[in-house]
Amino acid sequence: MRSPAFLPILLTLVAVLAVAAPARAQIANDRGLFAVADVVADITADSAAHARDQAIVAAQRSALEQVLERLGADPSLAHKADDDTVASLVENFEVDGEHSSAVRYIGIYTVQFRPGAVRQWLAAKNVAFKESTHRPILVLPVFVGGDHPVLWEQPTRWRTTWENAEADAGSVPIVVPSGGLGDIALLGTNDAMGGNAGPLKALIDKYKANGTAVAVLASDPAQPGATLKINVYLYDENGAGIGKAISLSLAGAADSDTVDAALAGAVRTVRQAIESDWLQAGAQEADQDNGQNAAPATYDAGDNNPAGNGPPAPDDTGVGGAAQNSAAQAGAPTDLQVTVPTATPADWQAIKLKLDRVPSIEHANIVAMTRGATSIDLAFHGPVVQLQGVLAAQQLSLTQDALSGGWILQSAVGPAL
Repeated sequence: MRSPAFLPILLTLVAVLAVAAPARAQIANDRGLFAVADVVADITADSAAHARDQAIVAAQRSALEQVLERLGADPSLAHKADDDTVASLVENFEVDGEHSSAVRYIGIYTVQFRPGAVRQWLAAKNVAFKESTHRPILVLPVFVGGDHPVLWEQPTRWRTTWENAEADAGSVPIVVPSGGLGDIALLGTNDAMGGNAGPLKALIDKYKANGTAVAVLASDPAQPGATLKINVYLYDENGAGIGKAISLSLAGAADSDTVDAALAGAVRTVRQAIESDWLQAGAQEADQDNGQNAAPATYDAGDNNPAGNGPPAPDDTGVGGAAQNSAAQAGAPTDLQVTVPTATPADWQAIKLKLDRVPSIEHANIVAMTRGATSIDLAFHGPVVQLQGVLAAQQLSLTQDALSGGWILQSAVGPAL
């Protein structure tokens, strides 16, 4: 039995954790707005070394353009500034992946800008901007590998990988709760799996978050060759389920030495899917507030909903029926299930960047990612022929297989160096 003298110490530690965790969330909220991940630069020069130097400059400028767009400022300012000015705004620059030949270099970067420096630079140019920052999303990593799901009870590789992920590497910052006594008292594993609004809201309020994502890994990552089956359920700031479940089947580890790398790749993919759905949900909510969205989609919380009163899981095709039904409404986008040949995650990132530049595309959500291919749900406005023409301008080819009828999206220019 603990001595009475131990109790004040225990209570003090709990109080410190309760204060520190939301503070970390606020830092991630501020810095996440000025961090840009998955910036791809593809440069050809007289040598690989010169191409790499030019790629770094191009990546920083491209990242600054994205930050300016987030701030509501003129993104063309990124191209009007000289190289030294852009570099002076950068706080941290990381190479996430690279590949080169004798004269060509392709790099994938994460760029963190200095918030104060960017603000001062814009103020000096008398440029108006608005910091509509995103509050962080709580991520609750649940592992279902034995006879019961695990959230807090014991450390898991799934949870550790999320804890090690960059909190502010994306457009929407994430926070993984510390899992201390205060967290456990507010929300249990069954509450997370069941989508119980009250406990979810209590934890969301504690971390001053904008909502939460329950990320459920339902396969053993330590088993070589096993597919990582992941379902993600999103809940708003009140703990109410939003949207449909995100269902992913990702390539697992080839052997015991690559488990951590496979999980890290899975976290990056899941995070991208969460951000895409979260930002899309925010845009739809804004449309509804402005009276532009006649009727939101409805969901059947029946037996196909493993998260209780949360969003339903997808059907066998990985696409929820509600989304397909809503496409039939007037003014709704057309949905295509599209296969994207991808040798590496970087291939998909490069194509996704081009898709994001097409105004008629509403979303391109990952349905499944396996070795050699990424399956996406592509929603767009207008006829397919028009979309094909716009994609051609982005050096992308959208074609329909004559035998299977399936749609294939790939680079019009081959990725080989």
